[in-house]
Amino acid sequence: MTTPIRVGVIGAGLAGQAHCFGFRNAMMSVSSPISVELVAVADPNLALAEKTAARYGFSRATADVGELLASDIDAVSVALPNHLHATVLPAVLASGKHVFTEKPIGRTLAESTELQKLAEASPAVTGVGFSFRRLPGLAAVRAAVREGLIGEVHTARSWYYADYAADPAGALSWRFSQEESGGGALLDIGSHAIDALQYVAGDVAEVTSANLKTVIA
Repeated sequence: MTTPIRVGVIGAGLAGQAHCFGFRNAMMSVSSPISVELVAVADPNLALAEKTAARYGFSRATADVGELLASDIDAVSVALPNHLHATVLPAVLASGKHVFTEKPIGRTLAESTELQKLAEASPAVTGVGFSFRRLPGLAAVRAAVREGLIGEVHTARSWYYADYAADPAGALSWRFSQEESGGGALLDIGSHAIDALQYVAGDVAEVTSANLKTVIA
């Protein structure tokens, strides 16, 4: 019998609930040899953590991240606003648990570099949630490039269409704060486009120009 992977999720907001949904689907899969046990959801908003845990089938909820990390879970999924990563991730990585975290891991080069060093020093498996790598279509394009089916790649473009912030009357959140988000749309959704490009075409060697415009000031 397969030993289950005991999972905890830090963050019960929109992204955290997406992670919980994914783990629940993995737990219910009959085609995978992996067994997943949904243990706990941690969030300072305990009421939200309890609601999320109940909705997605986790055993318990807690407002204490330290309590979660001290438990016997095997893997931690981190889905927090960007500005909390530099505060929470060092403790998560130091716990020795396997870690899957939302992007971007830091708001600045300094934050990201430090967290990358901690991840590389961890004996556990660590990863960042660039979810578009799991799209079958993108995987097929990557395979075609690797197999040389389209010849030598010398130019590539990637883009990300989104309208969730297109309405000036929409609700403000941390995503619209330069201090809390670290980089607006470029860091938020642009990182997905950049990762998809590199996943398919290879690492970007140099950026020679950029055209950045804030549509809604």
